[in-house]
Order: sequence, then structure tokens, then C-alpha cells
Amino acid sequence: MRPGTKPRVLLADDYGPLQVALKRLLEPDCELVGRAATVAELLAEAHTWHPDVVVVDLMLPDSDGIDACRRLKAALPAIGIVMLTAMDDADVRQAALAAGAADFVAKHLADEHLLTAIHNAWCKE
Repeated sequence: MRPGTKPRVLLADDYGPLQVALKRLLEPDCELVGRAATVAELLAEAHTWHPDVVVVDLMLPDSDGIDACRRLKAALPAIGIVMLTAMDDADVRQAALAAGAADFVAKHLADEHLLTAIHNAWCKE
């Protein structure tokens, strides 16, 4: 974490209206550097922008967020990853954390927990 700065965040979700809502939620406290709707786009954007934290949905059209976590951590080990999903399931949570996610946030709780999860992932850097 760099004092006085905001975490640079990349959003990966294939539902456009949610991306817009997340942007509104996060912009006051984060610098949003990009958005992606697929794992392929996410990996390309991450290599281009080198964000501090990636917020990734579990279900993306070309793969899943757990695969994205593994691939991101292999390519950019310092990146913080927060899994954001509608599936608030203990097994999915365990798999996401094992794949390299720093935190796991249920979408219905994003307004309460996402910003804290992003800052925690950023601080682990």
C-alpha cells in the first residue's frame, strides 16, 4: 500500500449494469483502470494496466474466476484478487482462496464489504 494513494482496480464481470454499479461504488476510493467481461480480456487488461487489485466474478463466459485467479497469480504474483460472486458457498470460497484470491465477497453484500476487501488485498501487496 502506498500512503495517500488509491488502489488501482480492474473489474471483471460480464454483466454491464453491475460493472456500472461497481464503478459508482468504488470510484471515490479507488482508481479504476479497466474493465473486462471475459477471462481473456481480464488477462490482457491486467498485463496492460498492472492493477493493484482485480475484482473478478466467479462466472465469466470463457472460463471461471477460479481459473482466472490461478492464471493471474502465475503471471502477476503481486496482484491482489477479490472474488465477487452471487454464489455464497463455502466450497466455492475455499476454491477461490486456494487459487490465490485474497478475499471472497458475495454480490449481495458488495456495498458493505467490497471496498474493505479491496483495501485488504491491496495492503497484502
